[in-house]
Amino acid sequence: MRRPTTLLTVAVVATALILAAAAPASAGKPLRELLPSEDFVISGSCDFDVLVHNVENKEFIKTYFDDDGNPTRQIVNGRLVSELTNLETRKSIVYNISGPGFITFFEDGSVDFVLKGRALAFFSPGDVEDLPLLFVNSGQLTIHIDPDGNILGVEQVGDVEDVCAALA
Repeated sequence: MRRPTTLLTVAVVATALILAAAAPASAGKPLRELLPSEDFVISGSCDFDVLVHNVENKEFIKTYFDDDGNPTRQIVNGRLVSELTNLETRKSIVYNISGPGFITFFEDGSVDFVLKGRALAFFSPGDVEDLPLLFVNSGQLTIHIDPDGNILGVEQVGDVEDVCAALA
């Protein structure tokens, strides 16, 4: 299987790399930071490429550390409104995907992502069964990742809007 490719995952992986260097100085205290993001293109989830442009981003990430300075969990919340555009037809839809999101880091290197509320998720072919590869979830989406970054399982509760179908 391939690495998880949810919008939250992209942001969290970048943040985790930054936090790895800052963690020893932050041990014991949560660290709250703005979670910036840039436009990006999703390829392979739909029959066309999709541009993700954040119209409004006021998201923050709060990271909690153990006594040794290792991140143990993160919480992402705040307002995130994104415009998704089919790059072939230029059809676009704006979504409020403010979450929140919760990330738990386990000692073995595995990670759980729990996306609540409204969240955007996108996957590569073969990553998930019985779900679209690009969708907005309203409810809860849990993604279990092994230490090598492989998706072990995805649990979805609530409503799913197939973004590929909506943008076709």
